[in-house]
Amino acid sequence: MSTFVSTAPTTLAEAFTAHTNTAYTEDSYQALPASDKNAIVWSLVEATQGKTGHGVTGFGMITSGFATCHDFTMEHYGDELKPGRRKFIHQTGLIAQARLDTTGYESHPFTGLFRGAEHCLMRCSLAKRHSQGSSELKNNTPGIALKVFRDGCHSGNMVAMYGVDGQHSWNFFRYPMTTAVGSATEFKTKLLGKKFAQAGMFPGRNGMSDFASRGAPKNDTYGDATNFPFVVEYHPPQELSEQFNDEMTDEMMQHNPDEMAGHKHMKSQLSTISPGDVLFLVKVWSNPWEKESGAQPTTIGRIILKTNFIESSYSDDHLFFKHQRYEEDFVLRPSWG
Repeated sequence: MSTFVSTAPTTLAEAFTAHTNTAYTEDSYQALPASDKNAIVWSLVEATQGKTGHGVTGFGMITSGFATCHDFTMEHYGDELKPGRRKFIHQTGLIAQARLDTTGYESHPFTGLFRGAEHCLMRCSLAKRHSQGSSELKNNTPGIALKVFRDGCHSGNMVAMYGVDGQHSWNFFRYPMTTAVGSATEFKTKLLGKKFAQAGMFPGRNGMSDFASRGAPKNDTYGDATNFPFVVEYHPPQELSEQFNDEMTDEMMQHNPDEMAGHKHMKSQLSTISPGDVLFLVKVWSNPWEKESGAQPTTIGRIILKTNFIESSYSDDHLFFKHQRYEEDFVLRPSWG
């Protein structure tokens, strides 16, 4: 007698069918409430908890970056990478559920998801892997990706880094993360910047208008009234920024004699943060003149954790965070040019 062995879903389509008992289509998935899409994606994340993605290293990272068409990154509205497509930077990270809380900041003028959202995913990662070495400071390249699920349509996404060339600190929370990272100065990152420029005129900038165009509730739409900031920054609370040292200890490096040393050090920091903790203050400049004036950015909300950070090979290898072209903002705000 044969025995049927069920297996856990490994793709978004399989998880959708398990959740809804209906056949998957992209439209039927996007039509779901935000809470359902969050539950489906998180079930895939948890199913591979404790595992990291495959990724590529060294010269392979560079060659895969140049062999990849980056129009997909700007034009795909789904939450999962297409089969066969791989991340060539930010390959491994940790992910948690979070919420965008705007309590106390309701007077800000921005629309859509900037008004707050309950069903969010926050992924923290390093743009490149780091191998064993001394405790000497190296180019550490922290970055974050935020996905906010919406009722009845595609998710809102935002990515931010301190800078494409990295920072001379192993403290993941040493500096704010920004959606406008500027130009690269190192040879390899310059090459990658030129590749990204094939998909958009402003490779170091992220558009904000889609994030502001619709809120999390299905009928929360804005159209011509969409209002979005010029630049968004994610500032770690002072106590979190001061909690970790700039240097990686020799003990940490010796216990991680591979290209994952930087990832494991990041994990040791993220593992100290608990549900309910404030991960970032969300701050903005409304327009370029405000930023150029030297004024401080305005706080409009907070990212608050709902779960612990975990490793997940699904998050690393399959979860997709859309990048919006800045040109789409520029069309709506031509004076910003």
